[in-house]
Amino acid sequence: MPLKLNIKRKEDPAIEHCSEGSATLEESQSRSLKKGDRVLVDGRAIHCDNYKQCRGVVQFVGYADEHLKRPRIKVGICLYDNVYSTHNGIYNGKRYFFCPRGHGALVNYSDVTPLQPVEQTQPLSGNKMFPSFTEVKKRRSLREKKIQEAEEMLRLEHHLKVKAQKERYSKSAVIPSSNLRHTRTSSLRQKSAEDKMQQHFKESAFMNYQEFERQQQDKNNEALQFKQMKKVFGGDEKAERMANTLLKLQLAFEEGKKITSMESNENAVIRKGK
Repeated sequence: MPLKLNIKRKEDPAIEHCSEGSATLEESQSRSLKKGDRVLVDGRAIHCDNYKQCRGVVQFVGYADEHLKRPRIKVGICLYDNVYSTHNGIYNGKRYFFCPRGHGALVNYSDVTPLQPVEQTQPLSGNKMFPSFTEVKKRRSLREKKIQEAEEMLRLEHHLKVKAQKERYSKSAVIPSSNLRHTRTSSLRQKSAEDKMQQHFKESAFMNYQEFERQQQDKNNEALQFKQMKKVFGGDEKAERMANTLLKLQLAFEEGKKITSMESNENAVIRKGK
């Protein structure tokens, strides 16, 4: 019967101490990182172009490889630039943080370099260099009030000057004498001139009315002709466009006839003058 020997393998205490020390070192360093910190990521860890360093914001710090004996601390980062990867915060089927596709990276702590935090500006309230907005509004309202008062004073002064100038001109103006002789002949002439003006006004109004009536009649005829053409061509939208085009051509033809007749009349007058 073969003997079974229970031989325990002794691990090197130096190696064990070294691995435990590196793990504790990572844990102590990882405590200095927190969500929202700005960091630089090594381009070789995320396969970036030309292995350049990429900036980003920390979104996750912790263990991601839970099935390993000694998992390393991972840092999840939302990168500012798109590195054209498929990472969006999911690692091995589990979501650790949220970020747009191509902007995510989950790397070791050794591949991350922390950046200086953004300096916080001083509050505006109670700062002599930056007064509060309420004080600014108060000063603005006082300045606008002074400007309005000055404009009102200038307006009143201008009004008083204009009034005094009018009174001065009215006192110095010469009143024309009304010593016109009104005879019967002058009154008759004035009356005949008024009658002529009234007659001319009536004639011009009648001519304008006739021209208006003619234009209205032309418009009614055009509308009736347009309806007839549209009905002939089918009555749809295409027929409406065709009827409109033909009506414009007809109006242009009539206008051309008028211009031709006017030119022929002018030529005839010129020939007679010669």
